[in-house]
Parts: sequence; structure tokens; C-alpha cells
Amino acid sequence: MIKEALILIVSWIAVLFFIPKQSRKTAQISFLFCQAIAWIFEYIQVYFGFVEFPFREFNYATKMNFSLYYIVYPTAGVFFILWYPLKAGKIRIIAYYFIFGMIVPTYSFLLEKYSSLVHFRR
Repeated sequence: MIKEALILIVSWIAVLFFIPKQSRKTAQISFLFCQAIAWIFEYIQVYFGFVEFPFREFNYATKMNFSLYYIVYPTAGVFFILWYPLKAGKIRIIAYYFIFGMIVPTYSFLLEKYSSLVHFRR
């Protein structure tokens, strides 16, 4: 239980301190958009029983994990938008999509393997 709380605290700190101050407006808009998509996706997964969260911040309020799908994963979308290489070649843009496309699945895989924050059932 201490390990899961520590993982969530480190994730929150990483999320809160790496957004540049000059890009806060763009970050807020993209964060809300990514948060809406993540919430719908998580709700569908929990409703159909594809995923369960043994460790949750709000045990009695919801079966969903607050920090992962409301803070951490939407912030990955924010970083994708903020750091997008506008003046780059096609190879660099393809590599950028590949790297950012692997961040969330890799993070989810590591969370499932080494903690009890998330458990994929199917």
C-alpha cells in the first residue's frame, strides 16, 4: 500500500512541475480534452470489467482510479501537444508518434506488473 501511494505521489509531482509556465493556456485546454477522453475510456473499461483497480484513492465513491485517468494519462496528452515538433521532418514526426504512443502503454504495463494500482482482466 505504501508503494502504490509513493508511485502516485511521484506521478503527481512529475505532472505538476514539468509544464512550462508560458504554455499554461494551451496545457489547460488540451488537459481538459484529454481528461474527458480518458474518463470515458476508463468508465467503459470498468463497466465491462476489463480492468479493476485494487488500490484507489476514493474506495467508496467510485471503482475508478482518480490519479491515473484524471491526472497522469491526460498529462501525457498535454506533453504530446506541447512538445510536438512543428518544424521537423517526417522521420522525426513518425518517431515522435511512436515514442509518445508507447509511453502510456509502457507505464500501464509497469504499473500492473509491479504494483496493485491496476489489474487488466482480459
